[in-house]
Amino acid sequence: MNTKVGTSFGLALLMAIAAIATMFATGLFTPKPTHAAIGVVTTTVTPATAKSTGQYTIAVTGGSAGITAIPVGGTITVTFGSKFTVPSTIATSAVKLKATVVSGGTGGIAGRLNDAEAITVSGRAVTITVPDMDDTTNATAYGDQAIAASTSVGATFTVIFTQAAGIVNPKVKQAAQTSSSTTGTLTVKSSTDTTAITSSLTEITAFTKFTPTTAARAATLTVTGGGFNATCADCKIRLNPQADTAPTTGAGGVAFNGSGTIDADGVFAGSILLSSGTKAGGYVWITDKAGFSKVSSTAFTQKAGATPRSTSSKPGSTVTVDLVDYTAAATMTAGNTTVAGTALSALTGMTTVPSSGSSSSLAPFKFVLPTTVGEGVHKVSISDGTKAAVFDLTVTLRSVTVTPASAVPGQAITLSGDGYTKNGTLAATTGLVMKAGTVSTTAAVNSAAVSIDSTGSWSYSTIFPILEATSGSGVSSTIVFTATDSGSLVGVSDTAFKRTAKSVTLSPTTINPGEAVTVTVAGFTVDSDTTDTTGAEFTVTLGTTSGASDITLTGTSAFPIGADGTGTGTVTVPTTVTAGTRYVTVTDNALTVGGSTATTNNSKTVSVTVPKGVITVSPSSVST
Repeated sequence: MNTKVGTSFGLALLMAIAAIATMFATGLFTPKPTHAAIGVVTTTVTPATAKSTGQYTIAVTGGSAGITAIPVGGTITVTFGSKFTVPSTIATSAVKLKATVVSGGTGGIAGRLNDAEAITVSGRAVTITVPDMDDTTNATAYGDQAIAASTSVGATFTVIFTQAAGIVNPKVKQAAQTSSSTTGTLTVKSSTDTTAITSSLTEITAFTKFTPTTAARAATLTVTGGGFNATCADCKIRLNPQADTAPTTGAGGVAFNGSGTIDADGVFAGSILLSSGTKAGGYVWITDKAGFSKVSSTAFTQKAGATPRSTSSKPGSTVTVDLVDYTAAATMTAGNTTVAGTALSALTGMTTVPSSGSSSSLAPFKFVLPTTVGEGVHKVSISDGTKAAVFDLTVTLRSVTVTPASAVPGQAITLSGDGYTKNGTLAATTGLVMKAGTVSTTAAVNSAAVSIDSTGSWSYSTIFPILEATSGSGVSSTIVFTATDSGSLVGVSDTAFKRTAKSVTLSPTTINPGEAVTVTVAGFTVDSDTTDTTGAEFTVTLGTTSGASDITLTGTSAFPIGADGTGTGTVTVPTTVTAGTRYVTVTDNALTVGGSTATTNNSKTVSVTVPKGVITVSPSSVST
């Protein structure tokens, strides 16, 4: 066919063959192997526990027939069985793809992990758009890299649903799935091979958990689980030292140690009340109604327990504690017992742990709470060198009761207390002291020692001390009494007792020269000295400066004070007083009537205004 037409046809055919060969070479055309299908699918789930959100690693291999190419923009559809929970949307970053062979561009590198290009979810079917399989800054890669075809064993593409995708494992345990399984696994197909292939899938296991990881007797161990055979109204929990074979008895030789329920989704909820029988601890086993058992991954440890017979105490008192589940025959030492982090110096109760590991009711653990421990809640730790237990102890100070609830200096008061050292004493001048508010200055209350009776109680009647630096209202109206006995036990009064505040009231507060002013006082010293005949009184002075008395009042200026510390008197301002602010000072006679505790007279100063004079002309106008 040596013609012009024949020559042209031959050239065209050669050009077409060359073009097709180029397409094959660059991966734009890939021959589909005979009977390739999608390949063999294997899925690994991590974690593989029921109800967990898993990571699904899906590997597709072609076996001896290789795999079929999937171009960039092509799709892979993964359909999960009905036992899985699939969210309605999945981010492209939550699904990764990689392939051992890539083609379509030049210089592409296989095995790169890439985000999906796009994802659509329809029910449990997730369709993934294939991205450029070497979407990196690789300088040698040009063009889109597709999942390439393979005609031999070993080629694989992998789809990874990370946990961020939100795929939830089946609710109930299941055996490893095979390619002949249905609802408990998944299928894979692609846009280039639409035959869905069922994947094998790792076993989904049940699980047993517990909280807390360690606790003492009488606490409740909360046990949970999932993946069990559905619905059980009373399924048992057992503690056992090993995690290999399901036990038929619980710790302590009983049939079981706790129980719980399993709902329709295979979720277990139960508990164990810790007791002497559970002190050995162990792994936690749950057994469902079908006889299936699942053990916890870690063992529970029952720790020692220390229970004070009273959760509150006072410095110097004995604290009694019942110990359980300590080390048998261990020696208890003061150094291993701490209060607020400070070790004790001595113990007063048992010092050797009985063979049962617990103290007896007749021989408990005891110690004396140091007198240096302050008020508040403190942590007590008791250790035998191997096991230890802690508890909170509320420390309160002994009380001092004061009656009446308020008083003025010189008024009779009674102080009393309970819970002190039996047959002890409150030392003279130091055993009972008082101070105002938070100031540091104190005044002695008792001039003689106060005896404490055989029950630890005492009572002392005296007069409210007349020490202005301590009981003066200028310092504080709140007075605190402190009692310290011969056994170093300390008691403090509460804030209920108040000193009646000193007050001076003038009427009127503005006066003219020669006018009278009524002075009313309260909170001043009353007569507590029966040896004098003067009686309590207050004196009024007037001055041009605070506390001064340079202006002489007209008439009487001293007036009586009643038994409640109040009094009233009227003084007359001299006609010679000049205008301005003047100062009225009231001073009692505490030094005279206050007895031995009085060191000064009490006083208080207030101001009064003397107005300027006014000249009035009458009549207001005249005519001549």
